[in-house]
Amino acid sequence: MDNPYETEASLKNTIKFLLQLPKPLLFNLHSLQYFPNYPLTKKAIKDKYIQPESASVERLIKRTTKNWRFVPSLLPYTKKQILQNIIWLITCNYTKNRAVEYAVFSNSFGSNLCLNYLNIKSVILGKILGIGGIAWRHTWVLYFLIGVKYILKGDLKTLCLKIKRQ
Repeated sequence: MDNPYETEASLKNTIKFLLQLPKPLLFNLHSLQYFPNYPLTKKAIKDKYIQPESASVERLIKRTTKNWRFVPSLLPYTKKQILQNIIWLITCNYTKNRAVEYAVFSNSFGSNLCLNYLNIKSVILGKILGIGGIAWRHTWVLYFLIGVKYILKGDLKTLCLKIKRQ
């Protein structure tokens, strides 16, 4: 993910492919990393996707060790970013295929609303449940969310069993 050379068309092809795979899916998505003096890094500097000062060995190592995992982001608010966020939703099983197909491959007012809904959903879930999100830093948040999920399902028996195990 976060590949500046990827196009909207290639992201849509990725979505088509992911929708064909058997569910449930579980992929780890990683952001493209630049390494010092690699041809890709030099090309990205030349094409102005990264600045020469941010391509120092120290900065690249810091970025590579801290920002390796893809987390959905609201900005930049572009179609490409939205499609990447939707890919994250699919690979984490946070959305239904029909919703994605309608949002990405239809051209109607309703599909645009659905596309924006899926984008916002990915950003919120990414900040809460994604790697480095609130639930990773504070496990009580994750336990609370799991409890709410069981309450909303009406599955109080399973909730009680899980509480007893803790």
